[in-house]
Amino acid sequence: MEDIYGHDAYAPDEIAERVERVGMAKVRLPVIKLVALGVLAGGFIGLGAMFYTIVAADPHLSFAVERVLGGVLCNVLVCLAVWLAMAERT
Repeated sequence: MEDIYGHDAYAPDEIAERVERVGMAKVRLPVIKLVALGVLAGGFIGLGAMFYTIVAADPHLSFAVERVLGGVLCNVLVCLAVWLAMAERT
């Protein structure tokens, strides 16, 4: 299948095996690391929501600027949370 899509394309049973391997690796992580990653990810998501609210409540910005700037700030912090979720590999 690699020649069809140009990247690593897996059959459904191979995908299931890979997902199971990753899941089992996460289960074996120390509890303190899981809690720390969860708290940090939740903090980033909360900061994103707070920044969006602050930008959206600013009366000096136009409607479009509020939405674009708020969306960018919120998405950047959610991306940080996703990036942090991948930190368990290290």
